[in-house]
Amino acid sequence: MNELVSIIIINWNGLRWFPECFESLAEQDWKNYEIIFVDNASKDESVGWVKKHYPKTKILINKENLGFSDANNVGYKVAQGKYVLFLNNDTRVTKTFLTELVTVLESDRWIGGAQSKILLMDHPDTHDSVGAFFTTTGFLYHYGFGAKDSPKYDKQMDLYTAKGACMIFKKSVLEKIEVEGNILDPLYFAYFEETDMCHRVWLAGYRIVYAYKSVIYHKMGATSSSM
Repeated sequence: MNELVSIIIINWNGLRWFPECFESLAEQDWKNYEIIFVDNASKDESVGWVKKHYPKTKILINKENLGFSDANNVGYKVAQGKYVLFLNNDTRVTKTFLTELVTVLESDRWIGGAQSKILLMDHPDTHDSVGAFFTTTGFLYHYGFGAKDSPKYDKQMDLYTAKGACMIFKKSVLEKIEVEGNILDPLYFAYFEETDMCHRVWLAGYRIVYAYKSVIYHKMGATSSSM
């Protein structure tokens, strides 16, 4: 099992987060991957830093800030991997995070996507979100949000929607849910775009699961707080 994984990282003036993110990716045990770096017209030295330190990275530069959704569509259209991973730039991954994600995807033909265990970078014993579920009000319930990590969260479970900070899908599944060539609806500039996409994955007959053995750390709200 050594299929290519396409890792799409969207950026908007996020240079300060790159060292941890890129260094941790370089140290993971899954070696067959490509990084697709999509820059949303940053004003800092983001693009230059990536070119200098990680020259093998595929770099796509948008002329304007397209937001999270459409920028990911740009990256997706050049992705060559059997699996497509969406990863925030303000994250740090663990050595086996990608291996564990792919293992879960390959365990069942009807698992179309998965989310890592996402812990807070500043509070590594605390969850960002295990995933979200629909409620009768139409709002989402974010399971585990702000909760201390415990054995309670060390089990695989189905999710209605994964969190966009770190989620992976089989490309063959994404191809089935495209709408006008896009996987994420451009109308969702930021937030809820992954919910809309995950809803279509479920409608297509596939499951999305929480892969608790895959662990990453997230600086929650790092990009949105600067918008």
